Amino acid sequence: MEGGTCVGAYLAQWLLNDGETVIDVPAKLSTRARIFAIGHGRKNDPADARTVAVVPLRTRGLPEVGVEDEMVALRLLSDRRTELVARRTATVNRLTHPPPRPASWTRTNPRGKSDSASTT
Repeated sequence: MEGGTCVGAYLAQWLLNDGETVIDVPAKLSTRARIFAIGHGRKNDPADARTVAVVPLRTRGLPEVGVEDEMVALRLLSDRRTELVARRTATVNRLTHPPPRPASWTRTNPRGKSDSASTT
């Protein structure tokens, strides 16, 4: 992956989380490989993806991207925040929109009218 430690860090961490191996390909190296590839070095997405994928196969010693502790901590904090927001939303919804009462819960006064109607 080109830019696995800077621009593509989020994608690299996502791939690492899924169990993939991510190798960081320097931009200069992928540009050099693209220039020498067939197609006169023109930059387009399919050719660029192929070039970045082929470079680690032919070049030894490229750095592997590892799991960053800061990213793990941020992910844990983000997941916890999402959980707290969901709990708060559920609580607010329960308090502002209580379930309707069954008819058997209403008390009747001796005249046969419900308590809510006898407040006048």
